[in-house]
Amino acid sequence: MARPVSARVREVKRKLIERLHGHADHPGGRFLSNRAIAGQYAVSYQTADRIVRELVEAGLLIRRAASGTFVPGEAFSLGGAVLLFDQRGKRPASFGARLLFSLCAAMDRNRVDWRVRWIDPTRPIDLPRLLNDRFPVLWNVPGLIRPIVASGRRALILNDRAPSGVEATRIDSVEIDDFSGGACAAQLLLGRSKVLRPAFAIVTGPADDVRSQRRVKGFLEQSNATLVMAGGWDYELGVRVAKQAIDAGTDGVFCCNDRLAHALVDYAKKQGTRLPPLVGFDNAPVAERMGMTTIAIPFAELSDAAAELVQMRLIDNRSTASHRVFAPRPIVRWV
Repeated sequence: MARPVSARVREVKRKLIERLHGHADHPGGRFLSNRAIAGQYAVSYQTADRIVRELVEAGLLIRRAASGTFVPGEAFSLGGAVLLFDQRGKRPASFGARLLFSLCAAMDRNRVDWRVRWIDPTRPIDLPRLLNDRFPVLWNVPGLIRPIVASGRRALILNDRAPSGVEATRIDSVEIDDFSGGACAAQLLLGRSKVLRPAFAIVTGPADDVRSQRRVKGFLEQSNATLVMAGGWDYELGVRVAKQAIDAGTDGVFCCNDRLAHALVDYAKKQGTRLPPLVGFDNAPVAERMGMTTIAIPFAELSDAAAELVQMRLIDNRSTASHRVFAPRPIVRWV
């Protein structure tokens, strides 16, 4: 005669089934041992063994002699990394180009096999063919995040924050603290100013870009400033708003990237007007070439952390996501 099933056994069995349906354990991966189940759910070893046997009989688990209990299906193995970069990264000396160069060097140092795929967001993407058997590393292609998660895959985002909620448990991220960078820019200008209430201006990037938004918020936490909307990151857009920014920021101007700052320097020289103290962001090659003060992105640290995360995912693709944030540092070269 079969023994009656207690409410506790039914509850633990239900929770284990929910765990399996919730994809907490990957196909081909090892499942919780009887001892782990007993400890985690406060039941006896014998009860845990009974529940596991019932799940095996139902086809939800597989037992292998002398090996343990596993989730049905083939284990998913990764052959390397695929770097999915917005095609803007092809532009020489751009942020994307510098990041890609630094990242590829870090991948080589960590002996990670990698390949680059350029993404055009206006064209349809065959995601399975694009990813194949590789771990995806994304820069500036936010539209790919949800399809990747929906496919059951994981990914790493570069220089951006992982989405909140369930996606944050499957998407690693390596980013800089843009808010702190903006605060640094304000402190540099405040330290140089000799007036009680300085007139500062901020030349912003794209209105919908969270990096620009965070840099602006960081600056405004330290000091008031007039916002001058460039509408993008490009030099040409900086030229268009250069006069407005210089007129508004007589005691200092913070540009949310170095290309915009470069535009203000060129405009002031061409017009023969005084250029107020100027701070850019990124430490792009143009900032060093022209001797501009800027907030430097730590490309080497960012890339090393990304390569280490990729290497970890190629070995262990099950642990929860990791989010790493690096502080940018000021480089003072007053023009």
